[in-house]
Amino acid sequence: LTEGWNMLFKKDDIHVADILPAYVKTDMVMDVHEEMKLTNKNIKLSAQQIAQVVWKAAHSKKIHHYVGTDSNLFRWVKWIAPKPLFLAILKMGLYKEALNRHR
Repeated sequence: LTEGWNMLFKKDDIHVADILPAYVKTDMVMDVHEEMKLTNKNIKLSAQQIAQVVWKAAHSKKIHHYVGTDSNLFRWVKWIAPKPLFLAILKMGLYKEALNRHR
């Protein structure tokens, strides 16, 4: 989707990019985690870190900006793993706790 918007707006000299963090430690995210009784161990990125990436993205021609170790790992697993394996990894990883609570 981002690539499509980028191509569409290129004629107007507008560059479109996306910022891809796993979780960002904000009040909203922390409230949701607390409400769902999830642990906060995977929330490692601050809003300030994301703001720095947004600033860099605004001055870059790169389209995708993966932020943090979790997001970068997710990026590579998505590329190399077959879809069923990728979905299994998702279920075992970041979302395992949430999936178990909603069964």
